[in-house]
Amino acid sequence: MSETLESPAEIAAAPLANAAVTVSPATAAVPLSFTGAALARCLDAYRRGYQAAVAKGDGDYFSRKAGAVSYRLAMPSTETTAHIQALIACVAQGINYQVYEGRESTQLLYAAQVALFANKPPKAEKTQKPEKK
Repeated sequence: MSETLESPAEIAAAPLANAAVTVSPATAAVPLSFTGAALARCLDAYRRGYQAAVAKGDGDYFSRKAGAVSYRLAMPSTETTAHIQALIACVAQGINYQVYEGRESTQLLYAAQVALFANKPPKAEKTQKPEKK
């Protein structure tokens, strides 16, 4: 099968839907990073959208479209640098799973680039030393 989300049942076994990853039986669960949690939220939203469309009786094409819309709506905002990094990761994952059409992913990545620039703190001006005579 290709690397798409056409069949969410195959991905359902992945531990991404959980908010923690178990390292080993001897250690406690380690929480996912913000980016990991955002990726999991996007995939989970895709699965829910896809399954809801299938339950309605939609065909595979429209079910994938519904999943893609849910995926896009679950993506993080561009408020902080961590959110922007998570957005970039979600867009990259969405490209891999063919969630976007046409130039949509390119436009989202450009928007993330602009947001990163806008969130960058201004450069501190160098203090000039007084001239010695």
